[in-house]
Amino acid sequence: MRITLIGFTMFFSFAGNAQVKKLDAATTIQNVTIFSSGARVERSAAVNIQTGRSEITFAGLSNQLEQQTVQLKADANITLLSVQSAKDFLTERKIEQEERSFIEKVNTLKDKSDLDTRLLDVYKNEEAMLIKNQSIGGQTGVKTGELKEALDFQRQRLTEVYGKELEIQKRLQGELQDLVRIKAQLQEISRKRDSVSYIVTALVESKETRTVNFQLLYNVKDAGWFPDYDVRVNDVTGPLSVLMNANVYQRSGETWRNIPLLLSTGNPNDNATPPRLQPWMLGFYDPSVSFRGQATPGLISGRITDDRNQPVAGASIVIRGTGNGVSSDVNGFFKIQNISNNPSILISCAGYKSKEIRARPGYFAIILEPTPTSLHDVVVTGNELQSVAAGVEVSGYKKQQKESIQTVEAITQFQPTTTIFRIDDKYTLETDGKTTTIGIRQFEIP
Repeated sequence: MRITLIGFTMFFSFAGNAQVKKLDAATTIQNVTIFSSGARVERSAAVNIQTGRSEITFAGLSNQLEQQTVQLKADANITLLSVQSAKDFLTERKIEQEERSFIEKVNTLKDKSDLDTRLLDVYKNEEAMLIKNQSIGGQTGVKTGELKEALDFQRQRLTEVYGKELEIQKRLQGELQDLVRIKAQLQEISRKRDSVSYIVTALVESKETRTVNFQLLYNVKDAGWFPDYDVRVNDVTGPLSVLMNANVYQRSGETWRNIPLLLSTGNPNDNATPPRLQPWMLGFYDPSVSFRGQATPGLISGRITDDRNQPVAGASIVIRGTGNGVSSDVNGFFKIQNISNNPSILISCAGYKSKEIRARPGYFAIILEPTPTSLHDVVVTGNELQSVAAGVEVSGYKKQQKESIQTVEAITQFQPTTTIFRIDDKYTLETDGKTTTIGIRQFEIP
């Protein structure tokens, strides 16, 4: 009997250890790395794990989560048997009070619109009945007084019906416009706040009971950042003050609350395979070769340079009296086809004197002379323009006092393929797609 009892005890003890224990992990976002397209979220959680196998659930994750990017790390000597991610269709998104108010307005307007539509149908049916029942008295006729009374009644009632129909139609039109505006605002508030979120389930095995710190990383879509620059000029003798701004947005379905940000110029979705370069075949012009007698009929080509033999890019070459014209390329070359005999060609470019020549099929080397320009000192502060080029009038600028450029503390890290700006100040980014502008770098250009 004693041996049997010990056997049963050992069996139940083994069965208890073999049973998988289910645990829920409450995670918090530690930091987010935002790429030019997409972002990487890092969450942490502390879980009390017992001896044996445990199934840990990380719930409430972004609905924009990319399943193939999920990684799970632990600071303990445990065995990670499997990691799975799936959509959690049983969870419901928390509806904010503002959004709930708009939903109630939409439902109220729909009810009013349905009621007015049915009421309009009632008046339409009454109108049809009044028009249809115009024959009175049958074959015996009707007295004059009765006819007058019937006509007065029909006129009065039809007037009331038409007035009611017009009133209801105007009301329906206004309700439809209000419904469109409220739905658009509701859509803006609830953008990407999908009720379906992701869960990650990890199966682990531990040889001891202890608290394990987990680190969960995954990529999300529909987030990113892009730079723009504010340039300020105080004096032509001083340097340009340049402020680099980072415009950050996200619609990941989860709010990033009070976290440090890392802005990366990389894109995790880019293909790591080097591109195969395609050759560009180059052609060369040789002015020393005479094109007389061997020029292509109807073709004029050449090169435009300045008085220092530097190419003039973007010059306009137009045949007078026609719409036939081209622009010179980055090296100053141009080519015009289908020309008539000895046309007049006008060559012009900003900053140079225009030139007109009589052309024939062949190659031409054209030199443009620069236009002398008198320029006063220019001082720009904010939107203020204090002095401009001679003979130029500027309007619409509002004078402002000089403002100092404010930036946050950002550490720049240069990596082999990307640059990362580490911002220690903490920010809260709602999942609404609105752009948050952060000044991250200030520098000067001589």
